Amino acid sequence: MTNTYDPGTDVGKVRLFCQDRGTGGTWIFSDEEIQAYLSLESNDIRLAAALALEDIANNKALTDKVKQVGDIQLVTGIDMAKALMSRAEALRSSVENSSVFGVADYS
Repeated sequence: MTNTYDPGTDVGKVRLFCQDRGTGGTWIFSDEEIQAYLSLESNDIRLAAALALEDIANNKALTDKVKQVGDIQLVTGIDMAKALMSRAEALRSSVENSSVFGVADYS
C-alpha cells in the first residue's frame, strides 16, 4: 500500500480535507483506499473526502470507550465522531449547493 501527500493531486486533496498528511509517519488511509473513495464518488474530491471522514467517524465511534473521572463521564471519541460527521456533511452540502453554469449555443 502506498502513502503519499501531494496536494496537487486528487488523492492529496482528499488527504488535505481529511487531515491525513502522514504526520509522524502515521497515515489513516492508503493512496489506494483514497482512490477507491474517489471512484465511488465519481471523482468528486469533496464527496470522496466526506466519505473518508464518515469512515473515520464510524471507526472512532465503534472503538470509543467511556472514561469515568469521579462523577464525570468523558466520551471524547463520540464528540470527535460528531465533529467529523459534521465536516463530512458540510463537504456534501458544498457539492449540492455549487452552481454549475453551462453555455448554451443557440445558433
